[in-house]
Amino acid sequence: MNRFAAAKMARIHQSGIRRVFEKAHRLEAQGHKVIHFESGRTDFDTPRPIKDAAVRAIEKGLVHYTSSMGIPELRTAVARDFHSRYGIDMDPLSEVLITAGGSGALIDCLMALVETGDEVIVADPMFLFYRDWAEFMGGKTVFMPLEAEKGYRISADALESCVTEKSKVILLNTPHNPTGSCLDRESLEIVAAKARAHDLVVVSDECYDRIVYPPNEHLPIAALPGMRERTLTVNSFSKSFAMDGWRLGWVIGPADLIWELDKAQQHTVINATTFVQYGALAAFDEGDRLIRPMLEEYAARRKLAVSMLRTDPKIHFIEPQGAFYLWLKTGLSMDGWELADMLLEKCHVAVTPGDEFGPSGKGYLRISYSTPRENVGTGLTRIMEMLSSLRRD
Repeated sequence: MNRFAAAKMARIHQSGIRRVFEKAHRLEAQGHKVIHFESGRTDFDTPRPIKDAAVRAIEKGLVHYTSSMGIPELRTAVARDFHSRYGIDMDPLSEVLITAGGSGALIDCLMALVETGDEVIVADPMFLFYRDWAEFMGGKTVFMPLEAEKGYRISADALESCVTEKSKVILLNTPHNPTGSCLDRESLEIVAAKARAHDLVVVSDECYDRIVYPPNEHLPIAALPGMRERTLTVNSFSKSFAMDGWRLGWVIGPADLIWELDKAQQHTVINATTFVQYGALAAFDEGDRLIRPMLEEYAARRKLAVSMLRTDPKIHFIEPQGAFYLWLKTGLSMDGWELADMLLEKCHVAVTPGDEFGPSGKGYLRISYSTPRENVGTGLTRIMEMLSSLRRD
């Protein structure tokens, strides 16, 4: 560790996904074809209407600073969409903040909420960066284990055991990365009850809310009684609209709290990229017409993957309810990174070991099926054959 680096950086991890990604690219540079299951980026191109709208904005000279809150037209579109889908009214000018991606939104939230010593309760397993963000702010991450045997639900006992006098934030993610589960109403009501009882803030990352497979449904926790005033709902254009490289997201919440988040944004990125905001307007204008073909393809890949995995009773998983991930319990005792490296080097399949997603991830692999259907079939065949071979050995 460099002697000038802050001591806290010793507790903060490099991205394991990036480690797999870079190793896979070194193999590709040597001429090998690698199937990529490690990344949470979509394989679809950004839809043409969004690109065209962004280009028009550039050509019109819309390339300078905006309000740090975002352009009013996009804030209005976000508020209108939230109301039309969930029946929740928000003031677009004071209760919506446009951010530099969903990650930027989450960082703004934690910058505005967390002080030295504060505790952030995070469901385990989790999106890997949730583990460290509180540490950057001088806080502490507290891991709340999800109930795997019940489809990764939240239990009242597990949540209560995590609450202390230092608790400040409960960080949720639904639909869930890495398990593909959607938190049901009972789980959300448990969180809401504890948040109200202990005066906690809920930060709810809902960036996969449009990628849900019927009959499953997404319910925002902000819709529950008494939660609107203590919830920050984070979302993103990255997943649903295939705009991950554009870096655009938003936060919805009470006006006086959004005001504080805006200070965080002013002191970091100032504002989300201007012409990207104008491109995103087309995403809301076109809406489901852009998303439906992608969702249908995800559903087809999911169906293929589930049918294949069910042929091996020793691989345990839940059928994804949302997002585009499979969370596989391998049934092996070997180290997760050893297995991931073996799959990459011998099978040319890139996966992320479950260890990257929190303490409960040991013994799991995360598979992202955001790759063409033929890759899903070929890649899973290689994984299943390798697991079977390792069990025999």
